[in-house]
Amino acid sequence: MRKFKLIKTYPGSLALDSTIESLPMNYSQYELYPEFWEEIYELEVPIGTTFKAVNGLIYKIESIENNKVQISGSNKGHIFSNSIIDVNYYFKNKTWVKYEPKTYEVVSMQSNSIQSVKRLSDGVIFTIDDKVKNPKFQSNQTFKITKFELDCNKIHMLANGIGIHKIEPCEIKVITKDGVKLYVGDTLYSVNNNFIIESIVYDSTSSKMDGYVDFSTEKAAQKYFDSLFLFTTHDGVKMKKSDEYWYVQTGEYNGNQGKLNVYPWEVKHYSTGTLDLTSTNIKRFSTEENAEEYVRLNKKQYSLQDILNTVEPIDLTGIKYSSKTHKIINLSVLANGNR
Repeated sequence: MRKFKLIKTYPGSLALDSTIESLPMNYSQYELYPEFWEEIYELEVPIGTTFKAVNGLIYKIESIENNKVQISGSNKGHIFSNSIIDVNYYFKNKTWVKYEPKTYEVVSMQSNSIQSVKRLSDGVIFTIDDKVKNPKFQSNQTFKITKFELDCNKIHMLANGIGIHKIEPCEIKVITKDGVKLYVGDTLYSVNNNFIIESIVYDSTSSKMDGYVDFSTEKAAQKYFDSLFLFTTHDGVKMKKSDEYWYVQTGEYNGNQGKLNVYPWEVKHYSTGTLDLTSTNIKRFSTEENAEEYVRLNKKQYSLQDILNTVEPIDLTGIKYSSKTHKIINLSVLANGNR
């Protein structure tokens, strides 16, 4: 449809600068007084459009003056003009095509699939499994990126079908030891300072705990836990959670189960169960033999009479001995003297 603008009035004309379209009732005025009208050509692309010509150079539509389109070229300061009719024609037959600069950069690939992309406008990197949100959605509507692909014009990168220029990353609360990003609402599994695996649901106020080692799954936390050297036995062997050992309770048990008198000076075998490293009066050994030897050497189990019954008469002439030995010898002498 053609348009015309009144550039000079005449008797019975419309007001100056009035416009008409080529409809039957209006078009007649242009046909009767064509010298008073000027055809208006409308640009079919917006001012500011950047395009690529067949010669490969990039141009930009700057303005329209007197039905002429002012176009800037690739070279700084180079301006030329074309008629609106020509410009519309060039776009229509694709001699000129709209051009948008690349908005993304592929950061990593895996098996021909895009894994990470960078948004060039602000440098934000998006990766598969990242949790993101679209600000146009409600605040609680988020999604995890499962796929990257280009739009049909090969200009914008899409994440799950939405342009990465439209999405924003959610706040990462923690990156686990197994390399997984966790967000508000996600559950993590932590090996704490007492070597216990805790499951924690992160909320907006949560923060990383000092000394905790975080994992994305309970299985990963357990694997790490089992690999740790949790303690060193009394006989100098480093132990993991999965290692078996023998222990001796040397006094009243005082651990996370309270104060108990359970198995004093008995050699017990440990293979699985709750490992309580907080308990006192517990000696751990790598072998049963070492545990039994410790009991023999340290348990207060012999009476004075037991000692007297086992000591033979001794000739003390010319023998040097310690104060402890002196006590035993005196006891022996006393015992033999009473026999």
